[in-house]
Amino acid sequence: MNPANPREKGKGQLSLEFMLLLAAFLSFLFLLLPAIEEVLRMGSYGVDAKAAELFLNRARQSSERLLAFEEGSTEEIEAFALHEWRLSAGGGEFDVEIGDGEYRKKLGLKASPQLAIPPFTFTGKFALRLTKEGGFVSGSIVEGN
Repeated sequence: MNPANPREKGKGQLSLEFMLLLAAFLSFLFLLLPAIEEVLRMGSYGVDAKAAELFLNRARQSSERLLAFEEGSTEEIEAFALHEWRLSAGGGEFDVEIGDGEYRKKLGLKASPQLAIPPFTFTGKFALRLTKEGGFVSGSIVEGN
């Protein structure tokens, strides 16, 4: 580098300014990451809650429909749980609890007293198989269907 040439000095200063701007931008982005992560987490729980609500409605309708069919009739309802779901039904209640900790959400519907599903916990793709037996509708979970 020739100290007498001002053009070479300007190129070095421009590179330094660019590096400072890049460092400032990356620092700002680094400070925003926790907030962005929180928004994405809340959004994924919201999507999961809506999926659970739709699943509950479809399962309730299917169980009511099965009561009108003959013994041994079955029906499957599929869903995909992004987070952990805990499912249970009995005594006229049909409940799904999503997530844990501060993002726990419980959804419930009134269901037919003839619906009985033992408690299940699952994540990912699954199917609920409803079967009419002895005048009651019972459920079992088929995972990874």
